[in-house]
Amino acid sequence: MTKSLRQIALVVAYDGTDWGGFQRQSKTENTLQGELERVLTKLFQHKVEIKSAGRTDKNVHALGQVVSFFTATDIKIGLVPLVINRLLSPSIRVRRAYEVNSDFHPRFVATYRRYWYVVNTVSKNNPLISRYEYCMRDHLRRDERLELDLPKMAEALKMLEGVHDFTSYSHNSSCESMVRKIYSAKLRETGSGFIIDLKADSFLRQMVRLIVSNTLRIGKGEKEVDWLYELLERKDRVYADEAADPRAVWLMKVGYNLEDWLV
Repeated sequence: MTKSLRQIALVVAYDGTDWGGFQRQSKTENTLQGELERVLTKLFQHKVEIKSAGRTDKNVHALGQVVSFFTATDIKIGLVPLVINRLLSPSIRVRRAYEVNSDFHPRFVATYRRYWYVVNTVSKNNPLISRYEYCMRDHLRRDERLELDLPKMAEALKMLEGVHDFTSYSHNSSCESMVRKIYSAKLRETGSGFIIDLKADSFLRQMVRLIVSNTLRIGKGEKEVDWLYELLERKDRVYADEAADPRAVWLMKVGYNLEDWLV
C-alpha cells in the first residue's frame, strides 16, 4: 500500500555569509537551497525539492525564512527540526516545523514579509558584528564625522507606506508588476545604532537595500526628506544609486494565516 504524501513547512534561520545566496544554481554552487535539499534527501531517502518564501541574495541572513517539501515519511512533526539540524551545516537551523495541506505554497500564500536592515554607528572594525550589521564607522575617513538626521530619515520612510510602483527600487527584476504594498516602514533606534524595519506584501530584488541606501543619503544631508517619494515618481532605477551592503539585511518573518493551512 502506497503511503500518502504529506507537506511539511519549515521555519529556517541562517547566516548567509558563507553561502552563494538562497536559490540553487549549478551543482558546484554552495547555496542554502542546495544544502537543505541535500540534507532532506539524505534523511528521508528520496529526492526532495523545496519551495521557499523568497530567494535571499548572497550575504543576506534570515531568522524566519519559510520552505516546504513533500514526503511520505511518517516522522512525528515535533521531531523534524531535531533530526534535520543534526545533519545541517552549523550556519543553518530549522527553528520550527508544521504539517500543512497540499495547497500551501510558502511564496504565494504569504500575507507579508518583514525585513530588518541593521546599522551600527558605534563600533569600528569589529569582525564579530561586521558579518551581520552595516558598521558605518568602518567607512569614515580619518577626519570625517558621522552625523545622521534620524528624525528626517524616519519621516522619509513613512512616505513609502501604501501601494506604489517601486521600479526605482528594483535591480533587474523579472516581475510582471513593480507595484508593492508597504504596510510599515520604520526607523527604530538601538543602543548601537538603528534598524530600518520594513514590512510589505512582498519585495522586489534589492528593494530593501535600495530603500536603505537612499534613506542614508537623506540622513547625511545629501538629499531632501522627500527624496524617497521622488524616486517612486521617477520610476527609473538609475537615480537610486548603489544598493546598501547586503550583510546587514535580515529576513525576520514571513506571515501566513496558518489556521487556513495547518493539517
